[in-house]
Amino acid sequence: MDNLPGYAWMKDRAGRYLYVNQSVKSLTPYRDGWLGKTDAEIWPGEGGADFRKNDLQVIATSEKVETVESFILNGEQRYVLVTKVSYLR
Repeated sequence: MDNLPGYAWMKDRAGRYLYVNQSVKSLTPYRDGWLGKTDAEIWPGEGGADFRKNDLQVIATSEKVETVESFILNGEQRYVLVTKVSYLR
């Protein structure tokens, strides 16, 4: 997944990061460490809470979720199309 041009990551059911690809590692919030951290720790506030809400929907239903997630990076609002799936069934 390191060769993908987009962002890719894996988390456990508690929302802790297990893996992020090179594209994610290039984002400022991930440069100070990410392994074992949650979105709330990396993206405090509403962003992290929204990411977790979508994760929990996937966990609860085992169905994929396609959505647009937003975050603020370097003072700029950003949007990313996200497809979340559970690899644990």
